[in-house]
Amino acid sequence: MNKADKYLQELLWDIEHKGVWSKNPRTKWSDGTPANYKSVYNKEYTYDISKGEFPITTLRTTPFRGCFEEMRWIYQLQSNVIEDAHESIRPWWKDFVTEKLYRTDIIGDGDYLDLNEELYSDSVYHFGNPTDYTEVGSIGKTYGYVVKKYDLMNKLLHNLEHNPESRRNIINLWDNQSQAEDPKALPPCAYMTKWVVREDVERYVDLTLYQRSRDTVVTASINPLEYCMLQMMVCGHLTWKTGVLHKPGFLHHKVDDEHVYDRNYWAVKELLEKQPTGLQPKIELICEPKNFYDYRWEDFKISGTEGIEKLSKKLEIAI
Repeated sequence: MNKADKYLQELLWDIEHKGVWSKNPRTKWSDGTPANYKSVYNKEYTYDISKGEFPITTLRTTPFRGCFEEMRWIYQLQSNVIEDAHESIRPWWKDFVTEKLYRTDIIGDGDYLDLNEELYSDSVYHFGNPTDYTEVGSIGKTYGYVVKKYDLMNKLLHNLEHNPESRRNIINLWDNQSQAEDPKALPPCAYMTKWVVREDVERYVDLTLYQRSRDTVVTASINPLEYCMLQMMVCGHLTWKTGVLHKPGFLHHKVDDEHVYDRNYWAVKELLEKQPTGLQPKIELICEPKNFYDYRWEDFKISGTEGIEKLSKKLEIAI
C-alpha cells in the first residue's frame, strides 16, 4: 500500500470513529441547506518525492490536469477571474464568484488589453466600446489576486536562487487587508508554503504546505498533488536559472481541520472498503528545465494509474 492510500484510509477511520460533528456550520449546499461536517484536527503527512513517494491515492481517481491548471491559474497567471482558468477547473470555482466584471480584448485604436492586468476591483470595470464587453466572474481579492498584489511568486523564485539558505522563503496567501476590503471572497484553504533548499550530496527543494481546512473525500489527492507539481516546476526553474540540478525533496502537508460533509459521508465507507491497486502512481516532468512561467500541462507525465476507479456517485461541493 502506498503512503497516500495508507494516509487516506487511516484518516477516514479516524473521522469515522473519533470525528466531531459541526453544530452551526457556515457552509451551505447550493440549495441553501446547511452543510454539516464531521472533523478531526491537526493532521500531518510527509512524502519523500525524491524516493518516489507521490501523494496520489489509488482508492479513487484524481483530476491530474485540474491539479496543474489550478496552480497555473494562481501562481503563473495570478488571476482571480475564473474565465482565465482552464475550463477543467471552472466548475470548482463557479459557486465562489463574488462579482461580475466586464472587459474586452481590444481597447482604443486596436490596442490589446493584457488579460492579466486591471482585472481586480471593488466595482465593475468597463473596457472598450459597449459592444465589445465580455462578462467575467471574479472570486474577489484572494488566491491569485494576493500573489499578484505582492509579487509573491517572483520574490520566492528570486530568493530561492540568490539566498537559498534563508529560512524566510515563504508564500502566505492569508492577507488580512484584502479580506477586510473584500469579506465576500473565500479565504484560502491551502494558505501558506514554506520552502527550504537542502544540500545532501545533491541539491533538494523541500516544501511544507499549510492548510487550514480540507474537504477530505473531495480533495484527498488534489491539494498535495497540486503543490507537488508546483514544487517540481520551481525545481525546474532553479535548475534552468542556476545550472545546478535542483530536485524535489520532502513534501510536508499539515492540515488543521480534516472533514467530510454530511451529503458526502457515504464515500467514507466506500473508500474504507476499497482495496488499493498496489501501485505507486508517479508524476514527472518530461521537458527540459525552463522558466517557471513556461511550464504547461503537456510537460508532465503520469504513470502507475492502472486499475484506479471513480467513486460510485458524484460528490457535492459545499460553499
